[in-house]
Amino acid sequence: MLPDKQPVIFTQLGARMHYAVPRILQQVDLLGHLYTDICAVKNWPALLHYFPSSILPKGLQRLKGRVPYGIPKTKITAFTAFGYKYAARRRKAHSREELTEIHLWAGDYFNKLILKKGLQGGNLVYGFNSASERILRSARSQRIPGIVEQTIAPFSIEQKLLETEVESFPDWGKKKNNKFAEEFISRERNEWSLAESIFAGSEFVKEAITAAGGPAHKCKVIPYGVELSNFLTIKKKNSHTKKLHVLFIGEVGLRKGIPYLLAAMKALEHHPVSCRIVGSHQIPFDTIRKIVPANTELVGTVPRMSIFKEFQWADILCLPSLCEGSATVIYEALAAGLPVITTPNSGSIVRDHQEGFIVPIRNSQAIADCIATLCFNHKLLKDMSHSARHRSSFGSLEAYGRRLVEGINDCLTSSDL
Repeated sequence: MLPDKQPVIFTQLGARMHYAVPRILQQVDLLGHLYTDICAVKNWPALLHYFPSSILPKGLQRLKGRVPYGIPKTKITAFTAFGYKYAARRRKAHSREELTEIHLWAGDYFNKLILKKGLQGGNLVYGFNSASERILRSARSQRIPGIVEQTIAPFSIEQKLLETEVESFPDWGKKKNNKFAEEFISRERNEWSLAESIFAGSEFVKEAITAAGGPAHKCKVIPYGVELSNFLTIKKKNSHTKKLHVLFIGEVGLRKGIPYLLAAMKALEHHPVSCRIVGSHQIPFDTIRKIVPANTELVGTVPRMSIFKEFQWADILCLPSLCEGSATVIYEALAAGLPVITTPNSGSIVRDHQEGFIVPIRNSQAIADCIATLCFNHKLLKDMSHSARHRSSFGSLEAYGRRLVEGINDCLTSSDL
């Protein structure tokens, strides 16, 4: 437990991981205050509670679900007007450059709103990459230590990876200069400098920070955790005598490695294998439809509750990402008993040849070989499924909470401030 139960000022744009971190802090009496953009328990969004979800537009249905359960309303400040404007601007963005500009604006404006309220009563400030520079600077001037969580590899590393992909797959997107890239990169570096500790969800993120010239000595790897109960109850079918079902869940674009999954499925057209790709399309549907093999189905976006049906259908999950923080869909897949084929860059808790396979990025042949292995080796598939469920306990919300509190404790006890 933390010394003297130091209150934490927690700042978060969006409902990341269903407000897992502030909920954990509240459970152990460490949350001083939660600042966020918009949630369903403050201001006019609180009225959504009185309306059946069935009559609400999809956007308001999602907003209705933004509830930081277990956190008293008195500990929450939501900047609703700003949050609404932020969401509207993101919807209108048509390029990575526009999104970068919006994220920079949102992080800066969010910080200004928080600082108007003040950091009084806090013994530690916790924020996220690209949305923490001003509050970390203010906290340091008040001798309050700060933590920045790097949710994904630094922008400079992500940008290099995606530039290579655009050159390889020009039909998926044109290479464009991003005039806001350097400002974004500079902000992340400033946050690293101002923070006492940098929390990374995986070794991949820590290594990427180091590669980007960041302070490795400040990095602490804290793998995430998710609420597993609904996934642990998923019953798998008893036999795999027909086809091996391969599932992908995520944004359909270059960062998630979709071209390599499609190439792997193309190579397996004469095998008893079928694939479902679930998620929103980052590229025009007509472009991707031309290269989707017959054994692969584009499902599109599905409601959150329907995700459980996809896990029920699947035998394995494949996520050949080029850049992540620590993909939470893999935590869910393990709890559902699905072996996982993924890359080191997904930042997963999967161990190679135990809960699945770790393959190099951009290697469709390796993906195809692993799928074929599980297709014809039913015992291995069953053993890996059992190992996946066992491994999922490491990725539970409770285990994450213990790692998180330990990391905050280390930050406070080692701080010079």
